[in-house]
Amino acid sequence: MVAAADRRSLRTWYPEDLQVQEDLGQRGMRQGMEEQARRRVTGILVSLFALAYFFVCAIPLPKVFSLKPIWASPIISDNLPESSSSAATGPLLPFSIGGSFGYFDTARGLRFASRIPGGVSLSREGYAAYDRVPATIQWRDVQGKLLFETEAAAYPFMAGGRRFTLAADQATVTELDGAGKELWRRTFPSMLTAFDASPAMALFGTFDGRLLGLSREGQILVDFVPGGSRIDCVFGAAVSPDGKTIAAVTGLDRQRIVVMERRNESYRVTWHRYTGSDYRRPVAMAFSPSGDMLSYEMPDGFGLYDVLKRTERLLVAREPSHPGAAIASKGVMLALEDGPKGDLLAFSHEGTRYFTYGFAALEASLEIEGDSVFLGVRQDSGMDLLRLDFGEE
Repeated sequence: MVAAADRRSLRTWYPEDLQVQEDLGQRGMRQGMEEQARRRVTGILVSLFALAYFFVCAIPLPKVFSLKPIWASPIISDNLPESSSSAATGPLLPFSIGGSFGYFDTARGLRFASRIPGGVSLSREGYAAYDRVPATIQWRDVQGKLLFETEAAAYPFMAGGRRFTLAADQATVTELDGAGKELWRRTFPSMLTAFDASPAMALFGTFDGRLLGLSREGQILVDFVPGGSRIDCVFGAAVSPDGKTIAAVTGLDRQRIVVMERRNESYRVTWHRYTGSDYRRPVAMAFSPSGDMLSYEMPDGFGLYDVLKRTERLLVAREPSHPGAAIASKGVMLALEDGPKGDLLAFSHEGTRYFTYGFAALEASLEIEGDSVFLGVRQDSGMDLLRLDFGEE
């Protein structure tokens, strides 16, 4: 009887125990599935956060640039224009170094070279070599072909695709067209101490501290005295390619840099700063090809002014002689450091150094065309032109 009762008790208990175990198993499975789901959600959120950080907060890798040698061409000063009969395969660019001047083919090297007689004015459109006291000036194209002659006691100078002459009084300027015809003539109130030109404006700085900008028709676009110094004078001038922004280094005790922008029909000062410099010579300064960056020499290096942001950065360098030439496709500025004898310095618009390319030279010159860098180098052994192609890795 007891055994029968026990068996009944077991039969009565066993189904309930199975139900409890089944409930526990199902609950464990649900908890496991919920845990897996939480892990998947957490993983997705972490991935999304990492992706967002990559695009929003990540620190970009620094750019790596290189200079690849393409050709080297010796400069032979008696290689006259008439001796270059073969057709050029690339653009012709000017150089002036070691008492010689000429043009080179960007694809092949030296085109022609000649000794500088008394002086020379060079541009990418042509040149005019002249004696120390010129009576007649011969204007030639980049191939050396005579374009026209002018008979006047004046000195030629070119910039922005335009041709000018400066009279012996150092105050009278004449602009000429491509055939030598006079476009306009103007005598300034004082001798000229600074100059730059673009297709839109020719900008002149005078000994008495005045800035005057003229159109191709000789009309006055800017007439401004920056002032702000005990002694007024203009030591450097620059105009953007579109003529909408101009800049100048002016004055003594104290010296400052002034930037002006065109607003409607007039130019107004939009930024200026006392520099702490005391230049009493021409100051190198230039706008980038896009016109959104101004570079200029400072006592300790280069000044870089962002026209759009109206902010300035300073780049420390040794005795800069060239304020910077831009490689537009790379967003890189290049300059010769340590005077005309030294290193090629590459830096960003923000003033970050990328690299310094060192070379031994007694004198050096710099030209830029596209992504190619052209150096003129004078050494004890002779003079050479070098082409280095700029690349990004």
